[in-house]
Amino acid sequence: MSNLGFTGTRETEGSELKLRNYLESADMLMYLRRFDTYVTGGCRGWDALVGEYLRLKFPPPVAYHVVVIPANKSQVDPWWEKFDVGTVDLVYMPDGTDYRDRNEAIVQRVEQVFYCADYPEQHVKSKRSGTWMTKRIAESQGVPVSGIILNKETT
Repeated sequence: MSNLGFTGTRETEGSELKLRNYLESADMLMYLRRFDTYVTGGCRGWDALVGEYLRLKFPPPVAYHVVVIPANKSQVDPWWEKFDVGTVDLVYMPDGTDYRDRNEAIVQRVEQVFYCADYPEQHVKSKRSGTWMTKRIAESQGVPVSGIILNKETT
């Protein structure tokens, strides 16, 4: 079994078509087909967009889908409720955990991480980015990382 984790921006409004087209590109589809388990973070934005896309494109038994839901549910988008119960494995983080704990839980479940960042890592708007935090957690644990950046501006 080969597991791919996802992390990304919560700000996808206006970029949905671009992101769906990216996911549908031949290179990305070839990349995604290398995995049989997808792990996402359960929040609005990229988590919801990629989670729902993957569940539709690679339904069980083609792939297994895991959503790691943070204890703080204020940013959660329950996209999985559109599907039959049991076709998405829900992992609820315990009370008292934070988004870093959720991000670490995603990385612990995968062999690779794919990110969708809003801005480059050193950009002022990325200062408190959970996407970049997850990327750094993965790198510190030797988990290969790749991804895309929506806005390439550097300041």
